[in-house]
Amino acid sequence: MIRYFKVNDPYRLLAVLIFLIVTRTLAFFLENPFLLLQNESESMGSTINQGAFFAENISTNAAPLYYYLYAVLTFLAEETALISMLLAGALILIQAFLLNTILIRSAALNDNTYLPAIIYTFLISASPEFLFLSPELLAITFVLLGLNFLFTHLKYRGSEENIISTGFMFGLAALFAKPAFLFLLFCFLVYLLYSSTLTRRYFLMTFGFLLPFIFVWIYFLWNDQGTSFWSVYFSDLIHYSSRQLIPRTDLLIWVGLPGLLALITAAQNFTGIGMTNNQIQIQRSMLWLAIFGVILYMVSANGSFNELIWLLPVITYFITMFLNSVQKPWMGELFFQLLLWGSLYFLLTPLIEPSLYGLDISGLIPGN
Repeated sequence: MIRYFKVNDPYRLLAVLIFLIVTRTLAFFLENPFLLLQNESESMGSTINQGAFFAENISTNAAPLYYYLYAVLTFLAEETALISMLLAGALILIQAFLLNTILIRSAALNDNTYLPAIIYTFLISASPEFLFLSPELLAITFVLLGLNFLFTHLKYRGSEENIISTGFMFGLAALFAKPAFLFLLFCFLVYLLYSSTLTRRYFLMTFGFLLPFIFVWIYFLWNDQGTSFWSVYFSDLIHYSSRQLIPRTDLLIWVGLPGLLALITAAQNFTGIGMTNNQIQIQRSMLWLAIFGVILYMVSANGSFNELIWLLPVITYFITMFLNSVQKPWMGELFFQLLLWGSLYFLLTPLIEPSLYGLDISGLIPGN
């Protein structure tokens, strides 16, 4: 099966689409305790539709664009679970395509394949939390778009428009999930270490990052909420509430094993032997992205799979590197099958047997 995705053919994405359709269809007809996440998002949207400007006392890392998106969804439909599931599936497909395209265009790997798309889909589909929209799921879409501009600059020394676009995409990500604000430091660090970017371009990138904030702030300012916008946003930038939905053992197994393989692969290729300068820069950037992903997980403090999403592009990148270089084909096929069936197990088990999961739903719904 792994050979099917090692071909550089975009039609391989049809397999990703089929996987998403089958798993989401099964999940939709099963008992789903993770609907509580959807209920909280609906509560945010209803709060905004009732005249509030902010959704407060929530357990997620949601930033203004997220609960205003749900205000639109709850305005259009009384029940948004199906819409949310369809949009979440579409986003995962787009993210898989984006990540795969980024790695191909930037020549990040020696072989151009569609393995990254399916691996990313397996990894993210393992969590029932991503059956529905979440702040992190929306934010990672713009993080990937930002990485595209970032890697373009590293390879081609992109234009000033490219610099602004990089900041703008990361800024949009921060307006969906608050901890993503720290990616501004990630951009500075990558530019500082791996490019000869002019000083004024750092200001351009910062301007691009702040630009979506300015647009949103103008709306709040128009409604005499300008000061409140900044105070509410930064007051919960580090989120301390607990939302341990998936047991830590399952979380550790599913993220820990692929993460360990990715770490081993990163260590083996750290010296960059046999890699181009561009590939070395991308590898170093991915390692920094992993470090920031861990930091974001720690400051989120929820202990949820949602907050680990920042690590998935990095894990996907290094696992693909491993599968492309493994000398024994059966080893690559075995690990690929483990990803496939592991994804199905961790996705469907809590839906088929919710009693096996000690879900902690305290604090999920405002007022509970």
